[in-house]
Amino acid sequence: MHRENAGAGPRQRYIMTKYPKYCKNCRHSRPEEAKGREWHNLCMHPKVVADDPWSVANNDQETLFGVSCKIERSKEGMFAPCGLKGKLWEPRS
Repeated sequence: MHRENAGAGPRQRYIMTKYPKYCKNCRHSRPEEAKGREWHNLCMHPKVVADDPWSVANNDQETLFGVSCKIERSKEGMFAPCGLKGKLWEPRS
């Protein structure tokens, strides 16, 4: 059978539009405030921060404490809060 619309199927189109999920486009991601580290994003999602002792032990209300997006996204496995697939990713509004 000949297909009228050759190219990506519906599943392939879905994957191409949904992935990759960049942290810079996530509403929970913020650039690090340290001078010269603006390129480094921090994840502020409550589920991710809850697993990080440095973030939950913060007393300074004015300093942004979060978890390195690189470290969080490098976690693999089904129990990683966000992981490489970006399970907690939400678009910026």
